[in-house]
Amino acid sequence: MGMIGTDSWPLVTIGMPIRNGMPMLAEAFRAVLAQDYPNFEIIVSDNGSTDATSTLLADFAKKDARICITRQVNSLTALDNFQWVLKRARGEFFLWGAHDDLRDPDYVSRLVAHLRVHPTAVLAFGELRVSSTFGEGYHIKSFVYETKGLSPLERVRKTAHRQCYHIYGVWRTAVLQQIPFIFNPWWPDLPLMIAAAYCGEYHCVPGVRFDYLEMPKTNLERAQYQDNTASFSRVARTIKLFVVTYRTMLPVGGIWPAICATAFVIEKQFYVVFGLITGRIRRG
Repeated sequence: MGMIGTDSWPLVTIGMPIRNGMPMLAEAFRAVLAQDYPNFEIIVSDNGSTDATSTLLADFAKKDARICITRQVNSLTALDNFQWVLKRARGEFFLWGAHDDLRDPDYVSRLVAHLRVHPTAVLAFGELRVSSTFGEGYHIKSFVYETKGLSPLERVRKTAHRQCYHIYGVWRTAVLQQIPFIFNPWWPDLPLMIAAAYCGEYHCVPGVRFDYLEMPKTNLERAQYQDNTASFSRVARTIKLFVVTYRTMLPVGGIWPAICATAFVIEKQFYVVFGLITGRIRRG
């Protein structure tokens, strides 16, 4: 895509909530800096890293004035760290970048261009590729997330039954900033994605690749990494997920949409439990 003057392209904020990003951070950061979009800022929150992350980030910041880095004094939860960079976004459009994700050089430019001509879309995302080895072995993963043409509650239901890979797409900043971030120790991004789906459509832009590192983790390992918690109760955290879904949706859509959103998450969990039970029966 041919670039024109930066004045013709709205500011995009790339928010990077980072904690102990080595050794993958350097390559992931270069993939962000390699974007051909001509007008973006990078806001980094270093969430108390104990490896060489802080030194590497400082080296990048010395070479590029678009990078603003803050090292958190007090450790944040993963969700709070995501919100921290979002709150400071000045751009009309926003995307989160992780320390272990890669994307095509025209990722931002093509997704922003799509959003500019599709006012009903609040999020644009491309094709998802996954691998368990950083930087190699990526393959297209079937991921049907688009909600174009659906009613608000249909969008909510579809989103409630999907994983949240597309949270790393390009967003309209104003939509994200109006949604409450409420801590939820399990599946913390799902209530956010559901509430945003109520606000507008999720669009797929073919031919734009996003590479996601999918490392297998137990629920406890994920909780320890994200929130520094030492225990995990599936039942307690599932109940908390229902409560947080309702509380997140309530100010966005009102009582009835909040009830429906919670019911859709309950429905999803029913299918998960049913699948586990039938899977055990088949294996037995």
